[in-house]
Amino acid sequence: MSSNEFLQQDLIRDILLRLPLESLAQCKCVSKPWRELICDPHFVKTYLKQGFHDYKLILTSPPNSLYSINLSKQPLSNIEDEVPIKLNFEHPNHWLQVLSSCNGLLLLVYNDNTLVLLNPTTLEFKKLPDKSSSWSKCRTIYGIGFDSSTNDYKIVTITFPNVENVGNNDSENCPEMLVQVYTIRQNCWKQIQNSPFNHSDTWPCSGVFLNGSVHWLATITWTYKWIIAAFDIVTEKFREVPLPDIYEDEEEGQIDTARLTVLGKCLSLCLYVYHLTVDGNQTYTWDIWMMKEYGVTSSWTKVTINEPANMFYTLGPVCMLGEHEILMKSNGRRLVMYNMENKSFKDIVICGVPDLFRDHFRDHVTCSESLVSPHCNKWD
Repeated sequence: MSSNEFLQQDLIRDILLRLPLESLAQCKCVSKPWRELICDPHFVKTYLKQGFHDYKLILTSPPNSLYSINLSKQPLSNIEDEVPIKLNFEHPNHWLQVLSSCNGLLLLVYNDNTLVLLNPTTLEFKKLPDKSSSWSKCRTIYGIGFDSSTNDYKIVTITFPNVENVGNNDSENCPEMLVQVYTIRQNCWKQIQNSPFNHSDTWPCSGVFLNGSVHWLATITWTYKWIIAAFDIVTEKFREVPLPDIYEDEEEGQIDTARLTVLGKCLSLCLYVYHLTVDGNQTYTWDIWMMKEYGVTSSWTKVTINEPANMFYTLGPVCMLGEHEILMKSNGRRLVMYNMENKSFKDIVICGVPDLFRDHFRDHVTCSESLVSPHCNKWD
C-alpha cells in the first residue's frame, strides 16, 4: 500500500470517527473495507472513548417491551420520534427485566433466570450460557462491567437463599452464597470467592458500574450496618466504599427506601425519607448524596428534594441532565424533571409510546449509544 493510500485510509478513519452512530450504520453499507474498518475492535474502542454518542433512557413496559428515549435531545419534553426497541431474539411471554448497562451493552433477564446481552443501538444480542439450574429457587443480584486490563466485559452474579423461602423446601438446595463471573471472551461462567458482605437485603437487584467496579448496597454480616459493597472487575475482589453519615439526621426522618445510582458521573446514594410533622401530617423528601470525588468520604454532598403533596410516591432519580436538572421517575407512571436551582418540578410528556406505557413502566437504565458487540469473536 502506497503512502497516499495510507493517508487516504487515515483520513477516512478520522472522518468516520466524527460521525454520529446512525450515520456510521449507513456507512457500513458503502463497501466491505468501510464495514471492516467500522467493525474493527480498535475503531469501536476509540469511538467509544471520544464520547460523541447520544445517551438513551431504556424503559420496560409490561409484559416484555423495551422503549428508548434519547436524553441528548433538548428540550426533553418535545420528543416526537421515540419508537420501541424491536427485540430480535425469541423469548417466552414472561416478564422481561432490564438489569444494568455498560458502554452501550444492556444486561437483560427473562423467564426468571435467562440472561441476555443486547446492544439496543445495533440490535446485536447474545444469550448467555445457563448457570447451575439447582439455584433457581434462590435470589440473585447482578452486575456488568468493563475490564480495562483485558478489553473484555464481565457479568457478576451473587446468589443466596431468598429470605422469604428460608426453611422451606424451595431453599433446601440453595447455597449460603455463590458468586460467579462470566466473561465475553471465554464465554463461560466461573465460581470465585464469596463476598464478605450480606446481600440478602440488596434492592434493586442490579448493581451500578463506575470507576472499574460494580456497586450494591449491602450490610455487614451480623451487625447489619449498611455499607456500599464494590466488586472490582479487574481483580474480581470485593471491598467497601465509605457511606456518608446518613444517621446523623436520624431524628429528622425515617429512611423508607435506599438505592444506588450514578448521577453526573458521581456515585450517588438516594434516600427516600419519611417525616412526621408536629401536627401529625406525613411528608417525604429525597436526600440525594453524591460522591464528588470517588472513594473520598468527605466528598459526599447532599441535595434534598421536597416531594410535592400531589406527587404520590416518587420512585426516585433516574439521571442528571446538565448541571441543574434531575430526571425522576414518579410512581411508575410518569417522568418528571426537577430543577435544583428554582426547586421546581415539570412533567415530561413523551410522544410515540403507547397508552400502556403511560399507565406503568417497571425498570429503567441509562445507556450510551455504542458499537460494542456482545460477541466474543469480534473482540479478537
